[in-house]
Amino acid sequence: MDKAVQEPDLEETGAVHVPGTDSWVMEWPESGRSYRIMAAVPAEEAPPEGFPVIYLLDGDSCFAMAVETLRLMTRKPHGYDPAILIGIGYPAGMDASKERFLDYTTPAEESMLPKRGDGSPWPAVGGAEAFLDFITGGLKPLIARRYPVNARRQSLFGHSLGGFLALHALFTRREEFAAYVAGSPSIWWADRVLLQEEEVFRQQQSEAAGDNGSGPPAQLFIGIGELEKGHRSRMWENAEEMAERLSSRPPAGLMTTFGRFEGDGHVSVIPALISKGIRIALSKSHDERGRII
Repeated sequence: MDKAVQEPDLEETGAVHVPGTDSWVMEWPESGRSYRIMAAVPAEEAPPEGFPVIYLLDGDSCFAMAVETLRLMTRKPHGYDPAILIGIGYPAGMDASKERFLDYTTPAEESMLPKRGDGSPWPAVGGAEAFLDFITGGLKPLIARRYPVNARRQSLFGHSLGGFLALHALFTRREEFAAYVAGSPSIWWADRVLLQEEEVFRQQQSEAAGDNGSGPPAQLFIGIGELEKGHRSRMWENAEEMAERLSSRPPAGLMTTFGRFEGDGHVSVIPALISKGIRIALSKSHDERGRII
C-alpha cells in the first residue's frame, strides 16, 4: 500500500509583491481624471546625466511584466544601463477598459468606426489631447522632481490603442520623447486619421530641418504579430504601410524600424514588444542609417 503523502507546513505570506516598485494615485485637475502611477526605480546611484525613463501605457496589465524584463535586461556585467520605468494605469485597475478608450483616442464620429464585435456601442472616445497634456504637463514634471532623470532619454511605449496614441504623440508632440514604440497600432481608428497626421508631421519636420533642425533624431519602432495578418481591422497591413511610408521617405529627424514577430498574435506579441521597446529605449549604438542595433 502506498504511504500517504504528508503535506509540508506552509506559511501564507499574502499577495506577490514586485520588489523595487511604488505606486500612487495622481489626479489631473485640468480634466478631473485620476491615474494610478507605478514606478520602478533602480537601486544604484544615478549617473550624472540621470536615468533614462520609459513611460508605459496600459500599466495595469503590463507593468509587472515590464519591470522584470527591464531588471533582467539591465543586469550587469552584460546588460544595458539601468532605467526608470513608469506605468500609467487607473485606480480601478484592469476593470477600467472604458477609460483607455477615452484617453488613447482622438475624436471620431460613430460613422468613422467599425461595429464592435459584441454589438455594443462605443464608449466615450476622443480624449487623447487631454491625456497627453497630463503626461507632458503633469506626470513628466512630477517624475523629474521625484527622481534623477535624463531629460534627453525618455521613451513612450503603447500597444493597440496605446500604439495609436504613441504614433499620435510622435506626429503632434515629437520633442517630448526620444523614442516611440507603437506595438500593433490601431491605425484603423477614425478612418486612418494617422495618415493625415503623418503628412502634416512630415511637412513640419521638413520646415524645421530647413531651419537647421534641433538635436538627435527621434527613434520609432512599429511592431506587429504575424498572426495579426488578415484581421478585419487590417492591423498588419496598416502597420506595414505606415512603416513603409516613414522608411521610404524618412521625415527629417526620424529613424523608423519595423518588426514582425513570427507566431504571435495581437496579445501574445506583448512580451516581445516590451523586450524590443526596452532595447530601443536604452541602446546607444546605431547602424549606418541611424537605427538602433
